[in-house]
Amino acid sequence: MDHFKQEKTFSSNKLGFHYFLDDERFNQKDARLWIQKLKEVNAKWLVVNNPNERAIPEDFIRAFSGSGINLIINFNQQLNSQYDLTNIHPLLHVYGKWGLKFACLFEKPNIISSWGEIEWNNQDIVKTHLKKFVQFAQASVENSIKPIFSPLFPGGDYWDLAFLEESLKGLALYAAPEILNNIVLSAFGWTWGHKIEWGSGGKNKWTNAKPYQTDQDSQDQKGFRAYEWYLEISEKVLGKKLPIFIFEAGFHNIDNFGVTKNPSYPPESFSSIPNLLSGGNIYDPQNQTQLLSPIPNQVLGCALFVLSASVDQKYFPYRWFKSTGEPLELATTFGAEKQYSIEKKINILDENKIIEKVFQFKYRRYIFVADELKNDMPNLLEKLDPYIRKFKPQIGFSKIEAINAAHILAITVNKEKDPLNLEESQSRKSVIKIVTPDEIAAL
Repeated sequence: MDHFKQEKTFSSNKLGFHYFLDDERFNQKDARLWIQKLKEVNAKWLVVNNPNERAIPEDFIRAFSGSGINLIINFNQQLNSQYDLTNIHPLLHVYGKWGLKFACLFEKPNIISSWGEIEWNNQDIVKTHLKKFVQFAQASVENSIKPIFSPLFPGGDYWDLAFLEESLKGLALYAAPEILNNIVLSAFGWTWGHKIEWGSGGKNKWTNAKPYQTDQDSQDQKGFRAYEWYLEISEKVLGKKLPIFIFEAGFHNIDNFGVTKNPSYPPESFSSIPNLLSGGNIYDPQNQTQLLSPIPNQVLGCALFVLSASVDQKYFPYRWFKSTGEPLELATTFGAEKQYSIEKKINILDENKIIEKVFQFKYRRYIFVADELKNDMPNLLEKLDPYIRKFKPQIGFSKIEAINAAHILAITVNKEKDPLNLEESQSRKSVIKIVTPDEIAAL
């Protein structure tokens, strides 16, 4: 499997979105609703953040895999933690079986806040990140998933262009051919308040561009066109332009401290970018006599920020849909159905109230797997397959998540050793069953 054998299903449209960032919506109804909404605006990509210490349900992933909409799962692991691939490998194994094709592990490895000052000052950051990424990439490819190279913070404490160039040189020297043939680059599509054309043409055009300084008569990569600068580096180092995916397109930017800087709404990028992604000739909103530069074929897709949000209001100015699926202005402009059933909205609210009243739990069912069984997750998941298909539980390693479920199935090597705080779980009136791996078949 390599880039020359990529599926053609998704090449006709590059438009995508980031899924909810401030909520977890992974049931079958969520999948049906958002697949419908994405199809209404002719979107083919959805970026989903993986919950901590548990898997996204099979039905959710399979629904998208079979719908013609490509999922990208972003694990967003912390670089300053003791990253352990054994926590991710079981998820890659099952996600690959369920149809996932793309995954990303880290974000912003070129800024201090991603590592902490101690690690930043005591390591070769490029080599350390690359070693972790290659392990992830190898495991991804083994499960028929294309690994996405970590999106870099434009500029950054370690200049992003230099970080990428050194990383690609390392990959060229040390990565296996199957990794080089399947890796996908990535870039943030933040505008930084610039026009869409800012930086278009890359370093080849803006030859005077220098790190950490921008002359009045020059431009740099800190804009939506950052991907062009990255593709130039790919061609320089590897002799070819690798495929690339654009994250958080149309967003202004998030600085090193994670503070959102909202522009006035809606910026011209919100409408210009989707039109560009459709492949049409689009005139510059600031200069109606000038066409915007087209999006090249190397760009596999581009996720706009954000499909919807329901909890954190700082994301509301960027939403295309309300959390119920009701389209906002931009979504209707691009084809989303304006008519939205009031009865349907009432039913959703009533259903949520009923669930909250009856269960008083975050999850209906949760399978908790003890830490000592993490390395055996592929075998456990095979044994659990009938149970998972029947009950559609959440699965993970988090005790905190588990005690928030109405029904808890705990799998452990030693049943005599309490894998959970049963007293706390029972006080919440959870139904708890503890089994060993050998007892799974009898469930």
